[in-house]
Amino acid sequence: MPINGNALYQYVKLDLESWGLKSPTIEPWLSTQQAAAVNLLNSIVKKFADDVSPNANWLAWKKFQEVNARCESWVLPTDRSICEDTIIGEVKKDLHYFWYRTHEGVTSGLCENPYWLLSEARTGPGASMGALGTDFYTKLFSGPMTYTNPVLYSMYRHYAVKRPLWREAEELRAREFVNYSVDRSDLSFVPKDNTVSRTICTEPLLNMYYQLGLESVLRQRLRAWGIDLEQQPDVNRQMTILGSLTDEFSTIDLSSASDSMSLKMLECLLPRQWYELLLLLRTPKTRHPDGTVVQLHMVSTMGNGTTFPMQTILFSAIVRSVYRIMGICENPQDQLSPSWSVFGDDIIVRREAFRCVCRILTLLGFTVNEKKSFETGPFKESCGVDAFKGADIRGIYLKKVHPSISHYVIFNQLKRWSLLHCIPLPETFTYLIQLGDLRVPPWETDEAGFKFPLSETGQEPKSSGLYHYRKMVVVPTNLTFRENGVGVPRGMKSRVYNSAGHFLAALHGCCTNDKISVRLSQGRSVTYRQRNARVPNWDFCSTWLPIKETTRG
Repeated sequence: MPINGNALYQYVKLDLESWGLKSPTIEPWLSTQQAAAVNLLNSIVKKFADDVSPNANWLAWKKFQEVNARCESWVLPTDRSICEDTIIGEVKKDLHYFWYRTHEGVTSGLCENPYWLLSEARTGPGASMGALGTDFYTKLFSGPMTYTNPVLYSMYRHYAVKRPLWREAEELRAREFVNYSVDRSDLSFVPKDNTVSRTICTEPLLNMYYQLGLESVLRQRLRAWGIDLEQQPDVNRQMTILGSLTDEFSTIDLSSASDSMSLKMLECLLPRQWYELLLLLRTPKTRHPDGTVVQLHMVSTMGNGTTFPMQTILFSAIVRSVYRIMGICENPQDQLSPSWSVFGDDIIVRREAFRCVCRILTLLGFTVNEKKSFETGPFKESCGVDAFKGADIRGIYLKKVHPSISHYVIFNQLKRWSLLHCIPLPETFTYLIQLGDLRVPPWETDEAGFKFPLSETGQEPKSSGLYHYRKMVVVPTNLTFRENGVGVPRGMKSRVYNSAGHFLAALHGCCTNDKISVRLSQGRSVTYRQRNARVPNWDFCSTWLPIKETTRG
């Protein structure tokens, strides 16, 4: 039986009544438990897909157009002080030295030729225009190639012919599929919360391939500033919790940051070589699902491979420049006590720099989200952490994962939340347990079933000494290489067998036992089924032993 969002909310509200919650706002005088309770009540059905407003996509599209128009009209405001001018000059200098390096008296750009990006290029996990699927093999070796500029394919072809195996794979692909040039991306909507969706643009295949090559180059260069994008979320979370406890740090969040990097603004700030490379790799237009085509005045959108590192670089340059002008000690990011941190549009700065950083961001066309930015006070938010007085009080979000497992997932998440904050939710758990009948060990995945300790299951070991149980597992979706071609899951587009591409996919690490795991296209749901499992120990993590798979009849 699927979860009813309204019923779940009412049960959670009933369980939390004893905490005397009189306001949906987290106030400074609340205890951490009370603040956690308020946060849970605000979050529990905020992103539940079954309760999304019918205007969610329209509101997202309207906001996208407004941000795009703001990018078109951007000019550096004239009402700026000499100090602000100096900071912007420092930002330009930082970006110049980020891109240009001097070695043995020779100065060169980070990437002076787009061809260099091909050694770092890769396919992303999402959709690309023209691609028949989302996996590495399908994108590069079993489908057409799309691009905004023919020179991108010329360079790719030149790169491929110099590598025998890659050349064979490309020749096989080119015989079967026609490449074509496009001048736009495809805009679509993905869930954000119940009131508004989020826009994302699907890029041409080869553009994205180069963009992710540049993204890799920028990531490597960012480490010179002490920013490792793999580790940075943890740094942000730690600083957020510290800031909520000591009020030493402030957190800044921006509205539509991905879409707010205007062409005019970056032309003003970036070295020419860097700016022109971004122009070559971007798409100049996007198309709404209703066919409306819009000229883009932002350098990139969410969905462009360079958007995230470009945000991180630009905002880091702003923080560094403000710190230098204000005389704030700029501790290296790799030390135990960093003085600032940036991860995308999640910015953490010392409290005394908060207003200056916000002012520079505003001058450059960004909008500070006042509801999610916190200068002072016991509450701070960044990178998935809601910190209050030194504790993470992040709520739980019910999302439409799958009707077969949503009740298991939300039960296990709420159980962890309840134990963490010492707040019982008896009515909520009673309601959820009625929706399913699988009880699994505590170390299983959240979607496997209701997690219970052995003492609460009534389980007894079999004669073999093993505990038997049933669990939910996802039915894998794979491309399968066969002697006569490529087997595809039902409902997916057929693939052409490319022997050299098959070998390259194996070398790339995405092909195992002649199978490639593929993501389902948007709108198609994953299939789950019940499976038998057995373990020698219930309460402690151990390797489970599969027995003959059977689906529940």
